[in-house]
Amino acid sequence: MDDYVSKPIQPQALFAVLTRWASAPEVQPMTSQSQPAAENGDAPLDLETALPRFSHDREIFVEVLTEFVGRLPDDMQRLAAAMQNHDSSLLWQEAHRLKGAAASLSADRLCAAAQQLEMQSREGDLSQAPALIAAAQAEVPRLQAFLDKFAKS
Repeated sequence: MDDYVSKPIQPQALFAVLTRWASAPEVQPMTSQSQPAAENGDAPLDLETALPRFSHDREIFVEVLTEFVGRLPDDMQRLAAAMQNHDSSLLWQEAHRLKGAAASLSADRLCAAAQQLEMQSREGDLSQAPALIAAAQAEVPRLQAFLDKFAKS
């Protein structure tokens, strides 16, 4: 087998690759279930791209999002500590991990801040770290509010 599926994993892309290599019939993606729209159109994550990664299983999605949001305060603390210690290597590692998790959930603003932080810390440039960490921290209450509302719908 010689193929590649990049992160964040898109189930349709994964199934297409597996189908191609296993010669199995193509798996059809599930249809989208109704989703609550953000009242202001400014949701902290994109359900249109996030839910298909979970086969539109809201229960699993809420479970993963709950775990992710629950860990964010510790993540933010680790980022801040790495910045204060001028540890660009640790900051790069933490930003990389956060970027991947945020991308899997389509938390685009958080992902973008983590990606910029990752790129700059990889180069040893911490000059923008305070602003990027602040941007990431600003997403934490937005994601918590989104989770609270989404889990109840």
